[in-house]
Amino acid sequence: MNLEFHARTYSSLAEQQAEIRKRRARLGLVGNRRSVKESTVEDARPEPVEVKKVDPPPPATVHVVTPSEVNFQPALAVGRVKQYLKRRCEDLDVTVDILKMRSRSRPLVRLRHQIWWELRMKFHLSYTDMAIRFGGLDHTTVMHGVHKFQAAIDAGEVPNPLTGRLEPKEG
Repeated sequence: MNLEFHARTYSSLAEQQAEIRKRRARLGLVGNRRSVKESTVEDARPEPVEVKKVDPPPPATVHVVTPSEVNFQPALAVGRVKQYLKRRCEDLDVTVDILKMRSRSRPLVRLRHQIWWELRMKFHLSYTDMAIRFGGLDHTTVMHGVHKFQAAIDAGEVPNPLTGRLEPKEG
């Protein structure tokens, strides 16, 4: 798109102002301009706003917790889980540190899955909690191990550690 501009030079300011008046009249802009003298500062000021005072809220009451109101079960469960884990590792002839290693050898993985399954069934620990206890694993890793061990029990490949019996295969 090509635009053409024509510049005009004026010999005086009066000539330029006369040309501007003609153009404004031709475009219908005559009389629509407000003069600067007509506007005032008061026009720009907003309406005053009434401020209402509100009473402050009453002071907060402090509730003192008594020992009878505190639930110590989660703290006790942490100790019980550690004791159970230590005892089961002794029964399985491994150490807790070996179970927490990132080794992926098959015998160690099976023991780890078994321990995760037992912790889930006995203590109802969350997958995230077990993952944190076993060295900051992802919770889906623990979930996979628990589900895999449960599938092995259901298929009759592994005896149920809680009952000591081999579950019969259905079908």
